[in-house]
Parts: sequence; C-alpha cells; structure tokens
Amino acid sequence: MNPGRVGLKATLLVIALLGLPAAASGAPAPVATIDIEGVISPVTLRLVGLAIDRAQAERAQALVIQLDTPGGLERSMRAIVQRMMNAEVPVVVFVAPTGARAASAGVFITMAAHVAAMAPATNIGAASPVALGGGADKTMMKKIENDAAAFIRTIAVERGRNADWAEKAVREAVAITEREALKLKSTGPSAHYYLGMTLIKLRRYEEAQSELESAVKNGGDGIALAHKFLGGLYMSARRNKEAADELEKYVQLDPKAADAERIKVTIKDLRNKQ
Repeated sequence: MNPGRVGLKATLLVIALLGLPAAASGAPAPVATIDIEGVISPVTLRLVGLAIDRAQAERAQALVIQLDTPGGLERSMRAIVQRMMNAEVPVVVFVAPTGARAASAGVFITMAAHVAAMAPATNIGAASPVALGGGADKTMMKKIENDAAAFIRTIAVERGRNADWAEKAVREAVAITEREALKLKSTGPSAHYYLGMTLIKLRRYEEAQSELESAVKNGGDGIALAHKFLGGLYMSARRNKEAADELEKYVQLDPKAADAERIKVTIKDLRNKQ
C-alpha cells in the first residue's frame, strides 16, 4: 500500500471528525496562523494586530505565531506584547522552522504568549538592549537595561514562566536551545491543550496526541474539546475503542454541542467495529 495514501487518509479522517476545514471550505479555522520572519518593526506590529483581530472575529481556538527573528525595534516589540497580553484569543508562539531563533525582541514576544513552543534545533535569548546609532552613554544604557529587565520579568511572572532566566537574557545576553528551554518551561493542562491544537494545525499528529493526552489527564481549559480531538487522532490510528471512549467523554461534558448527535453516530460506528 502506498504510504503517502495512508497518510492522506489519516489526515482526512482527522479533518472530517474534528471539523478542521479542508482547503475548499470557507469555514473559519479552529486555529488561526501567521508567520513572522525577520526584523520586528511597525509592519510586524500591524500584521500581528490584524491577525489577532481576525482570530477574535472568527472565534478561533487560538492564534499561532510562527516566529523566526533576530530582534528588532523596542517600541514595536512592546506594542506587540501589549496586544498579545490583552488578546481575547489564546496566542501561541512557535519558534520555527528548524534553525529558527527568537532573539532580542523575539524573547519578549515568545514570553508573552499563552503557550510557547520551539521546533528542534532552534534557540531563544540574547535580549540585551542595544542603542541604535550608539548615542546613549553608560548611565542611559543602564536605565534602558533596567527598564527592559523589569518589563520581561513582569511578562514572565504573568505567564508563569522562569522570570530569573528571562532577566538574565536581558542583563547577561544568555541564550539557550530548545532542549534547554524544556527544563525552564512551566506547562499546565491548558498549555497542553493549546499546544496540542497547534500541532494538529501543523499536522504533527503524534506530538499533538501526546499533548492532548496530558491535557485530558490534568484537566483545565478546553477539556471537552481535548477529548474530542484526541478521539479523532485515535480514530485516524484505527484505535477504535479508545476513540469511542474519548468521544463519549466529549459528549458527556458538552451534551449540547452542535455536533453532539453526529458524534454519537460516529461512536456507534466505532463500537460496531470493535
């Protein structure tokens, strides 16, 4: 059997069950996405602002920002962070693709996300402020550094992240790999859910399954939908009993869901295949 055909079939099963839109569908995506690559600037601020507004208007599950930046303008970075911190939709920052970085201003943006994730062979850090044109004296640079350190600590504390490391990224320009970042992260059940949704959007189904399994185990935001999406992933892997069990939990937790009756039919079909 053609492996590519099997992979496509699995993808279509997940799309059909979970309500992910196919290319021809005009329905809003459950996870909105935007790619940010290059220097952080006023243009970046406008793009992120529009993406947040659109995600909120479409009632998306989350907005995923795929980020690869060497840094940029402090004013634009602060405005982006403000938009993210006040967004009505969860914002996920995914440092990607492989080889990408979230340096300087990118550290602040990543720290401000509801969920932060990094692809293999990526890095984050080196957030020390730099005066453009070299016009600032030693006293002024110290003031700028203190201000930046206080700002990143505030963000880290608000998002439940490692504030001490964040401050070191500003004061000492430290940088770490994605593997080292794993040791610093604080991941709760809600983070597992949103990261799982992000990975589904990226069609990284095995990783998504692991995150959703952690989400349903620990509870938190999106628990009903986590059961639904996990059931869909099990279904695509032909794990019919587990798929039916997860979908039943979804219906039990949200019996008035718009797709509850359709899901019940799916559960019955899965039980008959056992």
